[in-house]
Amino acid sequence: MTTARKVLLIIATALVAAGIVLAGTAFALAGFDFRNLSNDNRDWVRQTWELPAEKTAALSAIEVSDGQGIRVEGYDGDTVRIEYWEHQNRGVAILQDGSMLSVNGDVEGNAPIGILVANLEDHTTLVQVPRDFAGSIGAYGTDGDASIAGFEHLDEANAVSQNGAATANAVRARSVRVESDNGLVQANFVTADERLAAVAGNGDVTLDSVLADEVRASSENGSVSAASTTAAALLNVQVKNGTADLFRIDAPLIEASSDNGDVELSLPGKEDDYRIDANAANGVVDNPALSQRAGAREVVARSVNGNIAISYDGANLEESSLVYRGEALTWALSTRDGSVSSEDEAATAEGIAEAAPAAPTAPAAPADPAAPAAPASATATRQEASLSINEFWRNCTNAGLAVFKAFGIEAPWQDVLPA
Repeated sequence: MTTARKVLLIIATALVAAGIVLAGTAFALAGFDFRNLSNDNRDWVRQTWELPAEKTAALSAIEVSDGQGIRVEGYDGDTVRIEYWEHQNRGVAILQDGSMLSVNGDVEGNAPIGILVANLEDHTTLVQVPRDFAGSIGAYGTDGDASIAGFEHLDEANAVSQNGAATANAVRARSVRVESDNGLVQANFVTADERLAAVAGNGDVTLDSVLADEVRASSENGSVSAASTTAAALLNVQVKNGTADLFRIDAPLIEASSDNGDVELSLPGKEDDYRIDANAANGVVDNPALSQRAGAREVVARSVNGNIAISYDGANLEESSLVYRGEALTWALSTRDGSVSSEDEAATAEGIAEAAPAAPTAPAAPADPAAPAAPASATATRQEASLSINEFWRNCTNAGLAVFKAFGIEAPWQDVLPA
C-alpha cells in the first residue's frame, strides 16, 4: 500500500472516529434522550368526549378522519365515547349535524418540521360506538391505521388509510370497503349482505372467514390471500405484482388473475364440480380437471408471468356446511360479550371446525379496545427504549475514543461523557 493511500485511510478513520465521538458527546449532553435533540416541542394531551344516549340514538352516520390512527369499536353501551389527543398546534373538531357525527383530527396550526422526533405514545383516535348501531361508519386515516371492529347491524363500513393498515374485524354490514394506498388491507369475520371490496395500492390483502354476495380483492404491488371465503355471486381477485393464494373459497364464478405472480386455488369439491378456464402466458398450468367443462361452478384463472395451480379437496358440495356460511362471524360476535355459555361456545367452535376442516385457524376476535397509553406508561416505554440506545452510544463513543488513543490523540470531550 502506498504512503499516500495509508495517509488517506488514517485521515478517513480519524474523521469517522471524530464524528462518532461528537455524536456521542451531543447525545450524552442531551441526557441520552432524543427528545432533547428534537425541535418538536408539541405537548400531547389526551382528551375524552361523550355524546349522550338520546343524541346517540338519533345518529345514522359516523365519520372519523385523522392524521394519526383511527379505531372505531363496538361496545356494550348506549353512548358514543371518543378519546383523542391534542397539542398546542393540533385540535380535534367534533360536530353533530342532525343524524351525522363527524370527528376531524386534522385541525392543525403551524406544526414544526420535526427533527429527531422521539415520541412513543399511541395517539390513535378511539371511537366507541354501541355495538347495535345500525347506521354507516367511515374511518379515514392519512398517516396511521384505520380499523372498524365489533358491529352486527351496520349499513356501510368503510375503513380507508393512505399510509397505514386498513382493517375490518368482526363486522356485519350491508356493504364493506377496506382500502389502503400504502399498507396492509385485512378483513376477518366479515359478512356483507351485498359487496365486500378490499383494495391495496402497495401492500397485501388478506381475507379470512368472509361471506358476501360479491367479493372483490385487488393489489397493485402485493399479494392477495383468502381463506374460508364465500361469495353468493362472484369472487374476483386481481393482482398486478404479487401472488393470488385462495384456499377453501366458494362462489358460482371465481375470477383470479396476476400479471406478475403465481395463482393458486384450493377448491372445495371435486374436479367435475367446476368448469375451468386457465391460462398462463409465460408459465405452467397445473390442474387435473383442465379439460372438464361440465360443472356448475366456473373458474377463470389467468397469469401473464407466473404459474397456475388448482387443487380440490374431494368433498361433497351438496353438504352446505362444507363451505363458510358466516358461522365464524356469529361465534366471534357472540363471544365478545360472553353471551354464550362455555358449552355453547365449544359446540359452535367445533361446528366451525367441521364446516371448514382445511381452512386456516381464524384469528381471535378483537377484544374491547384499551384506552390509548397514558403518558406515564409511555414514559416507562421510553425509558426501556433509551437503555438500549444509551448502551449503543456508549459503545460508539468508547470505540471512537479508542481510535483517538491509538493515534495518540486525547479527545477533549471525554470528560463530559457519563461512565
